[in-house]
Amino acid sequence: MAVIRVVHDGSYTCISNAMLRDKTLSWKAKGLLGYMLTCKDDWNFSVEGLAQFSADGYTATNSALKELIQHGYVTREQLRENGRIKDVIYTVYETPKTN
Repeated sequence: MAVIRVVHDGSYTCISNAMLRDKTLSWKAKGLLGYMLTCKDDWNFSVEGLAQFSADGYTATNSALKELIQHGYVTREQLRENGRIKDVIYTVYETPKTN
């Protein structure tokens, strides 16, 4: 099999091969994580927003996000006000976060 490469002269993202070679992640989760790593550091993620950038839709995007949370590549924090969820903050890690 041949790999055809292009000249990297601009709009590219450098990510760790470890994530791509992580056998515990599905291809879907690897793709979502790769996309999330292309976003600016202060990007505010939501499942609805991420789903707009793929043909997979909300359910598949949510499933991939849950997988990334389970494996430590993403954390999710719910901000509450008066007992209700006000906002959800996702933090993305290039390598899995260990406690």
